[in-house]
Amino acid sequence: MTETPDGRVLNEPPAAAFFEFVRTALGTHGVTASPEAEHYLVNLLAGFLRARPERFARALGPELLAASRLDPVHRSARLRDVGDTPLFLAGIFLDHIEAKPAATEYYFSIGRTAYGRLADLAAANGALAVHAPTFAELSGRFVDFVRVLSSIADRELFSGSERLMAVYRRWLATGNPRDASRLVVQGVIPAISGNTSH
Repeated sequence: MTETPDGRVLNEPPAAAFFEFVRTALGTHGVTASPEAEHYLVNLLAGFLRARPERFARALGPELLAASRLDPVHRSARLRDVGDTPLFLAGIFLDHIEAKPAATEYYFSIGRTAYGRLADLAAANGALAVHAPTFAELSGRFVDFVRVLSSIADRELFSGSERLMAVYRRWLATGNPRDASRLVVQGVIPAISGNTSH
């Protein structure tokens, strides 16, 4: 049993483990987050354990556009799903997404926009207004939270030298600052030596 700083008790083993992973990753990256955002990331990870694969094989852009035509209750659910999906995919499977640079910006843009619209919708709805700051935080700090989830994937879910070497090779080829940050967190200082053979 794990108790969060805001007094919530996490009895479910995956949720308790994910809470520790999230707290550690936030600290490693020097990312501060509200207790609500921390809790949201924990629930996101636990929820996607049970997700069906077809949930990830969707065109999120059209879904984001279609959400505006829904009534507020269904729009809220759709926006949350459209925000959660790229946050999870970009965080946990960043290697796959970074292989296509345009895809990275697409996922980041969709996620930020969906959470931003959800924050606006929640703020205008008395019953949901309490959640508006959390969705605004997810929108405004989307890239930070992707880094946090990516760190969890690197250290806890898919740890291994092959993954680390793939990140290093991609960093050598592209100079991507997100890859450099991931290497530093893993204890590898990215530097290009005068000798080009690696």
